[in-house]
Formats: sequence, structure tokens, C-alpha cells
Amino acid sequence: MTGGFQDIDRVVQYRVKEGSEIPANVGPIGPQIDLEINMYLPGGPNQIEMLMGREKMKRLEIIGIRNIEY
Repeated sequence: MTGGFQDIDRVVQYRVKEGSEIPANVGPIGPQIDLEINMYLPGGPNQIEMLMGREKMKRLEIIGIRNIEY
């Protein structure tokens, strides 16, 4: 996470409702350079981009919320 992004304070887990499908792009996170802290961030893990609009919560249900402790 680069210094220019907002803090993230929680992780929300979702489940795709039975009978629903979600179109998505899946691929590796590309490398980044954070100029504010002069650091190279190599990237690597996968990211998922769900390709749906405002109707997404009709296809998903929240199954958990966990706070991130810093």
C-alpha cells in the first residue's frame, strides 16, 4: 500500500449467493514505486476485480467483518 492511499481499517468477507455468478478479472498486482517514502513495492499476489455495478449486493452476502489492528 503506498503512502498516498487511505487507511484500511477492516476486512469484509463475502459469499456468492447460490445460483449467482460474478464476472471478474484476476491477475497479479503490478509493481509500484511509492515516491513519498522512496520505496519500490514489487507486487506479485493476485488481485480480483469484480465486473459488476451497483447490483452486486444482490449476488453477495456478507459473512464476516474483521477489524485490522495496526
